[in-house]
Amino acid sequence: MSEDDHLNKYKKLDVSSSPLWENLISRQTMIEIVEGISDQLRRFLWDPEKHLQARYVTIDDITITSQKNYQFGQEYEILLKLGSDVGNRMMALYVKRTNSLEQLEEEAKKHQLLSYSLEKFKGINLFDLVGLWNSPPCIIYLKQAGSVLSKVGLSDEIYSSILGRGCAAVQPNDSIPVDVKEELKIVSQMAFMLSLTDEQTNKLFNLFSPMISELTDLKTSYMGLFPFRSKEAIFHKKFDEDLPLINIIQGANYQILIKPGFNTKEKAERMEDIASNISEMVEKEYFTKGTVNNSISFVKNVLRNYERTLVFSGGTNSLEQMYPKGLSLDYFLLAESWKTLAYSKTIYELSELSIRIDEIFNYCQFITEKRPFKWALN
Repeated sequence: MSEDDHLNKYKKLDVSSSPLWENLISRQTMIEIVEGISDQLRRFLWDPEKHLQARYVTIDDITITSQKNYQFGQEYEILLKLGSDVGNRMMALYVKRTNSLEQLEEEAKKHQLLSYSLEKFKGINLFDLVGLWNSPPCIIYLKQAGSVLSKVGLSDEIYSSILGRGCAAVQPNDSIPVDVKEELKIVSQMAFMLSLTDEQTNKLFNLFSPMISELTDLKTSYMGLFPFRSKEAIFHKKFDEDLPLINIIQGANYQILIKPGFNTKEKAERMEDIASNISEMVEKEYFTKGTVNNSISFVKNVLRNYERTLVFSGGTNSLEQMYPKGLSLDYFLLAESWKTLAYSKTIYELSELSIRIDEIFNYCQFITEKRPFKWALN
């Protein structure tokens, strides 16, 4: 099948999405879930002076502080007031619900594998897994206090270094071919969700298709575990002493806890993770300055630390070897912008959405013509 045939097929693809889940978990059901895993909660309750773990725990109060409803599941954040033989405690939990217990059991296995893999990366860990619940199918994690990494206000040098290190740390060294058909389907889905006209849809595919074609021969994807998202990762600074930059970059005075969020794709391309963390910054610079020069410098440092981490973790191929014809970052930056717009369209009035779509098309035109990040390794 020719490239044009592929494009025509995906332009006409039925990508209508199922409605959001209607039934949220009630407070009473959440109490039953938490009481059911109370024995697992004891592992996180200690007497710091006597170094004793709690022998029993009671659920004195529960507050659902946040709930998010998606097509593929639900997220909850809950705050518990606990009683125990080592004293009263407050504890925050992160709860994910899907319609498949088997899927969550697989996630628990992946959590164990990645937790083991991250042991060699000082300062980077996953949220602690508390346990599973059968009905409704849920997986429960401990949510520790801290600041969201993207909002801490780190210098560009430190922040870009942490992003590069974090993205590389969660990605396995083994690489597999990129699923080009999946990328075409995503472009079609974005056009559907935004109700683009036929003319706009054709324009979108014409802009994207050359970059998607470049993905065809790449073996730069990996089976997704938990992506590194700076907007969801929790940042703890351990102490305030000034240290050499290299020590800071290598986790000497911070801890980052990665939220095991929903992973909607079975496999992800390496630059896709980086794009999700910098897309907003690149877009903002373009719309305020008409260039992305500062973003290019930022990305270069991300990539330097990504590659350094890749070598440290035993990777045998450099980024230059994996991307002999240039990076795929431009495509994934644009895909991220369109996805963000598609999933946030409800915040716009119809006239505002139309203007925003035109703005993103202009941004898309700039990136596809300039390809500013294709050779960012140089």
